[in-house]
Amino acid sequence: SSIPYPVQEKLEKCVNNSTGSYLILLQYIFITKLVYVTLIFTVTRVTLATTYERSVEIWKYQLFLIVVNNHWRPMLPVPLVLLYYPFVVIKCCYHVLNYICKAWCPCCARSKEKPVRVGDLNIWRGLMRMQKKNEKLEMEKVNQVRTADARLKVISKHQSTQSKQMDSINDRLIGIINSQTTLSLTLEHMKHVMEELGNKNFKTAGDVLPLRSQHTRSGDVLPLRSQHNRCRMSPYPGTSIRRYPVFDKNVSWEENYPAYDPPAFSRPEEEYEEDRRPYLDPNMFELQKQKMERERLKVEDEEAPQDVAFSPEFNAEVEANTSAGDKYVVDRTSWITKDDQPVQYVLDTSGVPRNPMGRTGLRGRGNLWRWGPNHMIYAIVSRWKSAPNDNDVVPAHKMVNGMKVMEILVVHNDLLNEDSLPGDFISGKNSKYNVICEVMMSDLLGEKDVPSSTQLDQEDMIQFFRQFVVSDLLSGILGRSIPATSSLSSTLVYKGYMDDSNNTDNAWVEAEVWNFHYHSRDRLDNKIVYKEKHWREVSSVLQLAGSQLTHVLDVARMYEDVRI
Repeated sequence: SSIPYPVQEKLEKCVNNSTGSYLILLQYIFITKLVYVTLIFTVTRVTLATTYERSVEIWKYQLFLIVVNNHWRPMLPVPLVLLYYPFVVIKCCYHVLNYICKAWCPCCARSKEKPVRVGDLNIWRGLMRMQKKNEKLEMEKVNQVRTADARLKVISKHQSTQSKQMDSINDRLIGIINSQTTLSLTLEHMKHVMEELGNKNFKTAGDVLPLRSQHTRSGDVLPLRSQHNRCRMSPYPGTSIRRYPVFDKNVSWEENYPAYDPPAFSRPEEEYEEDRRPYLDPNMFELQKQKMERERLKVEDEEAPQDVAFSPEFNAEVEANTSAGDKYVVDRTSWITKDDQPVQYVLDTSGVPRNPMGRTGLRGRGNLWRWGPNHMIYAIVSRWKSAPNDNDVVPAHKMVNGMKVMEILVVHNDLLNEDSLPGDFISGKNSKYNVICEVMMSDLLGEKDVPSSTQLDQEDMIQFFRQFVVSDLLSGILGRSIPATSSLSSTLVYKGYMDDSNNTDNAWVEAEVWNFHYHSRDRLDNKIVYKEKHWREVSSVLQLAGSQLTHVLDVARMYEDVRI
């Protein structure tokens, strides 16, 4: 069985004897076997899809031919077909005789109607009828679906039209309600203006406005409705936010107002000046929202941002530190008094202060610095307006209808495009009396790098304004001593709630207003940069921020023979 030696020498060996070629061949066979079945199946499906309708028609035609051939085929098979022929001859004779009888015999007249074969005995006719019946049913279903679809489209179109009409009616109703609300608020505002005009007792141009202040017997000033009017006007300063409508009857928190749902706004920290950011309160609503979200997700990641530590002490005065380590005083006590005692404002359900004067139509911190009271200090720097006169030493006062004209210093706010009394927010880094001096030196006198002090008191502030009196010059000219104290009068005009347009339900302005009146000539014009831009004549039409004009008019009423 072994191969002979000469034969073994004649056998040739494969040149490519590497295993790689075998592996490639096996891989080719495997891939071919794997893909072949799928390829054949795909080709078959594609062929079936393209030839299905034609094959069905061919099958039906073949079935028809089979049925027809079966119908006309002799009843007996081929060996016995001879027995069938006599029957065919007899049948033909019967048909001939029947035809002759019907042609000659009137009784056997042939009917004009052709005989109808019973088609139910034929399979192919039954199939065709069934096919037509099915097609008819399918057509009826399609027609029903189309009819239903058309009806649904008509109903949908009518519903869409009705929905648009309802939306239009709803928009009109909302517009009517908003117009009615706006009209009511406008009427209330007009009523407040008329009340103020009545309190000011305007008669004719140039009449003196008598000093009219409503006081109780105990000396507390009664809160007027006009003190809470400007803070309900829309839109909120610097934004397009509309306040929730609040009528006079709904201002008090004691009044039930179930529909009250004001929007919330707290100015972002990035929009404040950089030197004021360390003294700002964070957005408490945002902190509460983050805390609730953190509790809901139960975040346990140590690298997750921690809650901002902010727990203010309301109705108290405490010391605090900035992020840079600077100390400052945070005074959250209210300057609003009742029976000579400061009012203790309450906190709402969110844990934020509630405006003791009532609703404003807006929640949040707004444009202010702190939650709760924001203390401000203003100075009404006034003097008698001088008439053009060649005598520069003793100028004459400008007279209108026999009365002197008062003028005051104002600072223009470029951001809000309005005039305001010199003053600023009391941040706590220095004394409140130092704030007035800083504003005067930086905004009016044009000095930079004004030093701040926490020790400056009330007397130092008065002495600051007294330095602008020129009483020494007058004493030498008139030959008598005129003390500086008689040339300058300083008076605390008001301390309490301010009806400011920046007030909200949770943050409001409280101010201390001082009056510094120069009875004689002063040096302010020599110090003030662009003096023409900062002096304004006092009149009832003077435009000032917030309710500052009310205090200016109160100052004017303190002096006799003053034109307002």
